[in-house]
Formats: sequence, C-alpha cells, structure tokens
Amino acid sequence: MLPAIAKILLIFSVSHASESQRLDDIESRLLDVEIHTQRDKIHLSGQLDNVVQWERVDRSNQAPYRNVEQSYITEFRLKSFASPLPRWQIYTTIGAGYNWNNNFVIPSVVTEDGQASLKGSYLWVEKAYFDYSVFKNMLKISVGRLPTQLGPPAEYQSGDERLGTYPLLSYSVPLDGAAITWKINKTFNFSDRLVLRGIFSPFGNEDTKYFYTPTSSGNERIFRNNATEMGGGYFLTLEYGTHKIPFIEDFKFFLQGFHAKFSRMKSVEARGLLTDTFRGALSSPYFMDRNVYEIGSTSRDLAQVNVFVAHMELNRPFGSNFDFYSTFKKSWFDKRGSLTAVVVEDHSSVPGFGVGTEVDLGGFIYSNDEEATGVLIGGRYTFLEKINLGLEYLKQNHGLMPTALRAPNPTSFYTTLGKGYHAYLNYNIHKYLAKIRLGYFKTYEESTFSSFSYVSNEQNKDIIYSQLVLRF
Repeated sequence: MLPAIAKILLIFSVSHASESQRLDDIESRLLDVEIHTQRDKIHLSGQLDNVVQWERVDRSNQAPYRNVEQSYITEFRLKSFASPLPRWQIYTTIGAGYNWNNNFVIPSVVTEDGQASLKGSYLWVEKAYFDYSVFKNMLKISVGRLPTQLGPPAEYQSGDERLGTYPLLSYSVPLDGAAITWKINKTFNFSDRLVLRGIFSPFGNEDTKYFYTPTSSGNERIFRNNATEMGGGYFLTLEYGTHKIPFIEDFKFFLQGFHAKFSRMKSVEARGLLTDTFRGALSSPYFMDRNVYEIGSTSRDLAQVNVFVAHMELNRPFGSNFDFYSTFKKSWFDKRGSLTAVVVEDHSSVPGFGVGTEVDLGGFIYSNDEEATGVLIGGRYTFLEKINLGLEYLKQNHGLMPTALRAPNPTSFYTTLGKGYHAYLNYNIHKYLAKIRLGYFKTYEESTFSSFSYVSNEQNKDIIYSQLVLRF
C-alpha cells in the first residue's frame, strides 16, 4: 500500500513541477512580448556635430588688442520619443558639448549653467517633458523641461525641420515648467493653423537653508539672508499659419509676450572681480586683483522684465526657391535691486579693500531701467534640393534683454548687442543623415556681458566655421 501511495505522490509532484515550469515559461514569454511591445513604442535618434571654428576679436577702438583662436568642438544629442498610453507622449533629449580635450586642461567641475552653449563632456538634459492630449487633441498639457530652445528661424540656417516651439530671439534657453496648448483651428474646424500657448516657469526653486541658534527656551530657527527666493516667468504665444495666401507656399506668424522676475541671489564666491576698480587706485594699469569675494544680494527682487516679440516667415513666394523671415523684439527692463561683493580674503593689500569691505556691483543684467528694441532679418535660397545659401542681419540695442543663449552654432551671435551679419551654406550629403555647414559671422559689439551685467565694451568679431552633421 505504501509503495503505491509513494508512486502516486511522486507522479503528482512531477506533474505539478511540470505544470509550474510550463506556467513560468508562459509568463516569461508574455513578459518578453510585453517588453518588445514597449520597446516598439520607443523611438531613438541622435545627432553628432563636429565643428572647426576660427575666431578673431579686435578691440583696437579702445587699446591695441587682437586675439585669434581656433577651436575644435563636438556636440552630441540623443533623442527619444515614446507613447506608452493613448494621449500620452514623452520626449527627451540629452547631450554634451565640449572643446576637444578640455577634460585635460580644466578641472572636472559640473555646473548647472543654462547660459553656456558648451557645457562640457558630461551629459546634460536639453529636453525632458510629456504631452497629454485632451478633447480630441484640441488641448494639450505639457510638463517638464520644455522645447524652448532652437526655435524659429533656427531651422533655416541649420537646414532642418523646425527644432523648437518658440521664436529664437524670444528665448532659447532650457526652461522647466508647465504649458497649455490650445489648437483653436481644431476647436472651430478651420484649415488655417491657429494655436495659443501659455507657459508658467518658476525660476530658481527656493533654497531654504537655515541654521539654529540656542535660546533659553530652546532652538530658534533663523533663515539665512542668502537664500534664493522664488522668481517666475509667464509666457503667452499666438501662432498662425496658412497656405492660402496667393503666390506664397507657406506663411507663418508668431506673437509672443512674457513677464519674468529675477529674485534675490544667494551668495557665491569669486576671485579677481574688481580689477578695473583697483586700476583707478594704483599707478600700474596691469594690476591683477587677487582678492576673494562673497557676492550676493539683500534686495527681495533683483529685476523684472517684460518682452514682446513678433516673428514672420514667408516660404517660396511666386514659386521661387527663396525663403524669408524676420523677428522684431522689444523689452522693458526694471531694475529692482543690486548685487554686493564682500571681501572675504585679502591677497592684494590695497588700502580700503581689506577683509569685510563691501562693494556695490550695481544691478543684475543692467544697472538702470532700460527700454530697447532688436530686429533679425534673414533670407535663404535653395537649389538642387541639396544646397541652400543664406544671409542674416541682426541689430540689437544696448538695454535689450538678450535671451537667445542657445544657438545652432556654438557662438553668441544672437545675443550680440550691436549689429552683425551671418552668411551660411548647407550641403546635404544625404537628405537627412549627413550634411556639411559652412558659415561666417561678423559682429560689431557695443556692450558685452561681464560677470553679472552688461557693460560698454566696443569690439569686433570675425568667426568662420565648418560643421559636419551626422544623424542616426
């Protein structure tokens, strides 16, 4: 009897083990199918740019000065798109931009610098946001690091499709925030494109660093004066596009306005800040300031700015191969506070500039209230479907709020205060996967950004570049 029972138990055990293994195999296969299905929803692409650039800076109007530099630059981007659920889309772009072998020349310090085109060989986030569509795609909600860089007309000189959503001169910086897009044409069912977008972007999340001091009743919390308070930006854009204008293949028009506030700055340390100030006190004009300063602000707000931008694009008029575009920008800058530098280490031994000395650095970006305008005008001619030639003219007055910090080329052309010209050529080796760009910048600058604000500094720049673009 016992051997029979043991045999039955053994058969049951083997059968159960086989069934369990079969279920595990099925579960594993289903998991593989699900993984592959999700992978099919993820689309990856990338771009690799290699640039050789020659730059000459001439400050002969002030003092005999001329400098020529040659740069070798690599920029890399990896883009992904996924639609994991109906109505949901996720977009990301990470990248790096660096001068060749800079990792052997300068210390490896990672900084969050939204102003720099070349951030180093560390990966940084250029774009990371999701879209959620509602009401049959008539309304879209976007949250994250939004596509606020390399907007129109950057695609003309790069020879690409439209890269960013908002006009380049308005802003080309990595903005985090929330946006709502209303496709008015779909709501009212007409063929012309009419889109309204609104963005809220908080600047510099609150840094609530604090310390405790003992009191008779316990610990008392005291907030530090150098905490960064919340600032914010509000942006509104109206975009119109049509194919119905006679003798014009495509017409686009943008209107945009935004308000931004820069709040109190937390303390940072800097060395050699006040060389120009020391020159006035010393007989030698070549004295180098070696002091270390703590820089910050005590004002609640540093500045506020209001900006209005109008941008227009006109493609292939009268059946020609020409494209034209123009941007007008006006800004109103309101100075609210000042920056202060305090000497924390005295290495210069200059009378009156010892440890503890406070120096007023003036305002952030500008030291006075400013109102100014700027304009960008450009045209491009395409022939043989492989080559396009273009020319741009830029004029921006001192006092303008220049915010096109990220450009298709690693230059500061679109933040020039003064005037400049840009000539370029694109040759498509392959329609999409490979191209060569050649270009020349000529600028006559009236002001340059020094440390924290713009100062009068006349200089001329000549920049020649060649760029090989590969996509995958």
